[in-house]
Amino acid sequence: MSLADVYGTRPDLLPRSMVRLVRGDGQGDKRLVWVGRPGIELLDLESHLQVERDTLGRLPRNPDATVDWNAVEPGLVICSLETESADVDAILREYAPGAGSLVFLWGSVVIPSVEMTSEVARDQISAILESSPEFWICSPKNRVLMEFSFSGSLTVAQLPAP
Repeated sequence: MSLADVYGTRPDLLPRSMVRLVRGDGQGDKRLVWVGRPGIELLDLESHLQVERDTLGRLPRNPDATVDWNAVEPGLVICSLETESADVDAILREYAPGAGSLVFLWGSVVIPSVEMTSEVARDQISAILESSPEFWICSPKNRVLMEFSFSGSLTVAQLPAP
């Protein structure tokens, strides 16, 4: 089975406040399809891979796909704290100001990556934190990556130059 066969096959695992079912366009065999709610776009595989290359692909990774923060140049790490004590809305405002849009990548490729406006992201962040134990937020404009890990930590880092 290839990545193309599994990527994005489970948009139903996203919070319901982010997606909805609509009637298919009559093309193909799908009667109902999942789409993002206003301000939220489900990324196709090509877009997902491009974002992943431009963000996570620039950092050393552990075998479980998380960033190996011990191997990241120390000057790139902006802050690291426990997710429970973090004011994620304030962190988004501080480290991704004027981002326009943010991209969310999940710990599993069956869940499609999503791009959403920063305003919508701030509205959705509580639902995301409740439903997803591990994910990354990328701000392409600010070149910032935020990693929310299974262990309950949040690390914010500047991405290295290409």
